[in-house]
Amino acid sequence: MVGKPELLWYPARRLLHPAWRVRIHRTRPRSELITYVHAVTGSVISRYDNLAEATGRATVFLPNPMARARGFEPLDGADRCSARPRPPTSR
Repeated sequence: MVGKPELLWYPARRLLHPAWRVRIHRTRPRSELITYVHAVTGSVISRYDNLAEATGRATVFLPNPMARARGFEPLDGADRCSARPRPPTSR
């Protein structure tokens, strides 16, 4: 599927060029290509895949640090506290 083209100015080599930005969506393989086409010559200025891709390592906290926080009460499905808030303690 091709999105609606957008006319804009594309900066390249210290000059601004009139260009069309076109989004091309594909499902197999999944991609969202952003293509810049020169508005006068019709040549492709730039093309890249807009979908984020990452590889690497991550750390998972067990238990969740928020669950260990004092006074933490999980939310129910309606984004409300599932229990009544605790009254403040005076010292």
